[in-house]
Amino acid sequence: MISTVIPPEFAEFNLARFTLRLSAMARTSLPPFLGSTLRGAFGTALKNVVCVVNHRDCARCLVAEKCIYPYVFETPPPPDVSLLRGQQQAPHPFLLNPPAPIVSARGFQRLALSAGDEITFELLLAGRAIEYLPYVIYAVSEMARRGLGADRTGFVLTSVIAQTGEGRGAELYSGDTQRLAPADRASESLAALVRRRLEQIPSDEQIRLRFLTPTRIRVDGDLQSSLGFDLLARNLLRRLSLLIAVHGPRPLALDFRGLIARAAEAETTSAALQWWDWERYSNRQGTKMKLGGFVGDIAYRGPAVDELRALLAAGELLHIGAGTSFGLGRYEITS
Repeated sequence: MISTVIPPEFAEFNLARFTLRLSAMARTSLPPFLGSTLRGAFGTALKNVVCVVNHRDCARCLVAEKCIYPYVFETPPPPDVSLLRGQQQAPHPFLLNPPAPIVSARGFQRLALSAGDEITFELLLAGRAIEYLPYVIYAVSEMARRGLGADRTGFVLTSVIAQTGEGRGAELYSGDTQRLAPADRASESLAALVRRRLEQIPSDEQIRLRFLTPTRIRVDGDLQSSLGFDLLARNLLRRLSLLIAVHGPRPLALDFRGLIARAAEAETTSAALQWWDWERYSNRQGTKMKLGGFVGDIAYRGPAVDELRALLAAGELLHIGAGTSFGLGRYEITS
């Protein structure tokens, strides 16, 4: 029996999840964590696909308010969302889950591919961005054709599978036909996804989380290497509330202070977190950036755990912390 309460706003916030497969056209080597590579190449391709002006500067573009690219990739903060007042960008309505990195005794290994080898990644679209699926798929196809990695090896988009609620994937796009099928049933409400997940998780006052990708959470500017349940709750509430306020019909109406206060009373029963440093190249800054975050397992116990179970299930889908759009902050509930 589910004792936690699913916020009613979850029923009005839709998500669509897809699995995409790319086939390499030649031998190549890619970074261990592909999230940043995929995000950067996708953004460039999306702008090339939809931009209609020569100067290509969104800040002085006459059609920027109606353009897909700034909404998806450089999401401006809506003026009516007070939490984002003074911020340059709002949460993006997409999320990429790259392939899991290969780990050996020597550490994280680059991904070695031969011609014909495939890489698979997941794409999540939220709210209005779901309507732009044809543009997104075409941009991914162009991203693949233009090439990935330092040597710009070309790929072919071979298939796009919609992840449906019944657990059976429905193919929307095939590289053979290069046609996109109607995606009318590809989206589900966050409430339906969370409800189905809660049926798989025991409803009690204990929970264990496994952080699968580096998770970057700051307090007063400092990155954290540990995660109390109140800090988890605070970041989860902020992530979900901003996403729904920007890309859904209305903000979350929750007692944020009360939930965080009760979360502070929960106990961390075990923790096996470790730091993972990695590098990404920033096209905007023209340099390599060293990023890091914690991965591993952590467990909590207390009444607030059960109270926040619906939010924790939503966080499995939407991640927490910084860099969520290219796959950081991903966790799963393992208990």
